[in-house]
Amino acid sequence: MKKFTAFTLSEIMITVGIIGVISALTVPTLVKNYQKEAQTVQLRKVVAEIESAIDMLITEEGKSSLAGTSISQDGGVDAFIRTHFKTVKTCSSSKTSDCFANEKYISIDGKENKSFSCAGNSYILANSAVICANKISQVKVNAVQTQPDGSIKELPNAFISARGINIEVFIDTNGAQGPNIGGRDMFHVYIQPDGRIYDEANTDGIICGPAINNNPGGLPAFGNPGNSMVCYANVEKQSKDCGQDAFGSGCFAKLLDNNWEMNY
Repeated sequence: MKKFTAFTLSEIMITVGIIGVISALTVPTLVKNYQKEAQTVQLRKVVAEIESAIDMLITEEGKSSLAGTSISQDGGVDAFIRTHFKTVKTCSSSKTSDCFANEKYISIDGKENKSFSCAGNSYILANSAVICANKISQVKVNAVQTQPDGSIKELPNAFISARGINIEVFIDTNGAQGPNIGGRDMFHVYIQPDGRIYDEANTDGIICGPAINNNPGGLPAFGNPGNSMVCYANVEKQSKDCGQDAFGSGCFAKLLDNNWEMNY
């Protein structure tokens, strides 16, 4: 008579328990990595679509650069989006949350959380991404002010002039769906005058001179000797590092540097 052997119930339970522990340790990481990859792929598609639309606009209007196109006119940005993108829904500036998330976006480090409001219209695209695009003439930067006694005063809400046509763009790769984290599915970029998409606007760089008045929120005004010296720092050096901004400032450049790998 043959003797059959089998695992005991306790052995099976121990094996199942081990498998459960391993799954609990590895599955969340696998899911997180998959989500990162999916968000990166979607962002890359949206950026490629924007770049293609810009090239088409320049070609259609027979111009040599973005600056000479109709996008520079009043209402030009909205006309550009409506005619060169497949849009599903348009939300006015007072109804931003109907397109973007109606909850606060948070930074990767969790230290910043802000509700998003578009200065103009927001658009849900056919690929489920949402964009907000507006022409800008000034860029907010962190600056320093040298006082007459030589001490330094920080001006966190200073502005410097943008050079040429600059379009500020916010991209949520999956719209109202989570995680609604800056640098994961929310990104803040600029279309520069040459049509290039990057983290920063094209600005006049560092500007220093004696200030006519102490107005941190205004444009630099020089020419009154004896007053304190104002230096508006280069905006590229003053932007927040990726992970510290609720809307993803700095993360697009990091993705480009990492060959489109979201390893942060």
